[in-house]
Amino acid sequence: MKSSGRILLRPEVDGVRRGLIAVHTIPCATRLLPIYQMLADCNPRIMWSFTVPPDDYNSGVRQFLAERGIETIKWSRLVDEVQGHFDIALAAAWGGLDKLRMPVVKLSHGALHEKATPRRAGAGAEMPRHRHGLSPERMIRDGRTVASRTVLSHDNDLAALDPVLRAQARVFGDPVVDQISAHLHQREHYRRQLDIPTGARLVVVTSTAGRSCLWLDRPELLYRLTTELPAEGYRVVAVLHPHLRHVFGSQLDVALRTSFEAGLRVVPADQDWVVPLIAADWVIGDHGSVLHYATLTDATLLTAGFAHDEVALGTARATLGGLVPPLTADRALEEQLISAARPEVVARYASEKAHLSSRVGHFAADLRREVHSVLGVPEPGVPARLPGLTIPSLLSR
Repeated sequence: MKSSGRILLRPEVDGVRRGLIAVHTIPCATRLLPIYQMLADCNPRIMWSFTVPPDDYNSGVRQFLAERGIETIKWSRLVDEVQGHFDIALAAAWGGLDKLRMPVVKLSHGALHEKATPRRAGAGAEMPRHRHGLSPERMIRDGRTVASRTVLSHDNDLAALDPVLRAQARVFGDPVVDQISAHLHQREHYRRQLDIPTGARLVVVTSTAGRSCLWLDRPELLYRLTTELPAEGYRVVAVLHPHLRHVFGSQLDVALRTSFEAGLRVVPADQDWVVPLIAADWVIGDHGSVLHYATLTDATLLTAGFAHDEVALGTARATLGGLVPPLTADRALEEQLISAARPEVVARYASEKAHLSSRVGHFAADLRREVHSVLGVPEPGVPARLPGLTIPSLLSR
């Protein structure tokens, strides 16, 4: 797939619209690229281009896209010179979107909007925090809504919005929920492709990024898992938030060295972490999206470093953090894994998957229909489908 600013030099074609995909970060890219593939599939009526808006974590995004044959329009050139050529923009973060004059469709880049907005250091009085990504300060600028459409996963997100903002919100479900649901039957195939020996069990460890997360709060855990669990019976795979690489750089590899030597494998930031999630016997996580997505699978869940104060009160994520058993530092790890898998423990959080999406299986069709409606062009006469999953090439060093 390839897109270039030079597409703007082509002559106008009747009935053809131009779309822009604004990719702020690598997590945004992994959310938006499958959506781009779905929208571009068999439909020449929309020509798509890409840009990288300002963001504190957008280092490496242009290279990430270039490695996939995607050229980008420089953000400053887009804003100052050529944005009038575009009829719609898709984004999964808010940075810079208020500079765009075209209709903007804003999607999420994780599960729901249930983390609390960051609280900055300072001398001012502390105020209540909004759900991250749904604060009025982000969604309204200079008396106008920044997005023409804000795409939400669940009706609970809609209820959290200011009444004025609900009019431009749409509940379409979650693409990752739909991908997991559609591929659960591939679990044994994925285990074979990931080289999980017959009879061995897979432990997936996931960390979000931020001042509180598994990686920072429980730095010893990956090493303990890879050295204390019997090597013949267990495999350990880590899913680390791409922002950890942005913050720690090569120090991340140094910190992982002894765990790699003991057998740890890591999912590359640009590859399908959903595959090992479906294949897992246990998932150990923090308050990030991956643990919540894991409720859709057959895996047993545990928490390690769940930062309750970083999650908005009363949300499904906050509830999940109170129901999933914690992995403590003072007990044998295998004993805790086995204990957490007891049916009565798993039953505590089994129903929490229902809070991830109000439109399971409908995201692709709903979003494609909305995009074509905004553009005023007919949809292609083929079903809307997200691309399939690919087996990640696990890193061992």
